[in-house]
Amino acid sequence: MNKLNSSRVEYNESCHFYDKIMNSFEMDFSLYEDLVEILKPSSVLELGCGMGRLFPIFSREAKEIVGVDISDELLSKGEQYYATYGNKNAIASFINADMCSFNDNKKYDMIVFALSVLKHLSSHEERFKALENAKRHLSKNGFIVIDHTPFLYTSRAIDWTDAKR
Repeated sequence: MNKLNSSRVEYNESCHFYDKIMNSFEMDFSLYEDLVEILKPSSVLELGCGMGRLFPIFSREAKEIVGVDISDELLSKGEQYYATYGNKNAIASFINADMCSFNDNKKYDMIVFALSVLKHLSSHEERFKALENAKRHLSKNGFIVIDHTPFLYTSRAIDWTDAKR
């Protein structure tokens, strides 16, 4: 099994953990509320969006929100989450793809890497690919937001699939 497929399996199996723990994390909400209020993006792309917990914040200004993640389980939950909490005037799309190679031939006003999502990539080369891919999707006057949350980093590997349900 290659690294991407292994990660996909791990995230699908840990969907319950993400739902209970990560969706209760709101410390970064004020950052994104301020960014949306100041930048007023009409379109947002979130790479590594998980369940799209930030989509309701993005939908305060954006008319189009696209989330990319490799976990079809998280994306499915995200569609349900946005149907409940999102702004019905904004179109939200959840796409199952790799953030390093995703391409929808569109440009976005704001591209987001939230909650240190880049740490989930296995090498510096993959991180650079993800950043280069974000730049390709960025509108002329757009912004790339990289939320680096150091306390989420760990020096040892964690197998999230062992988290108890």
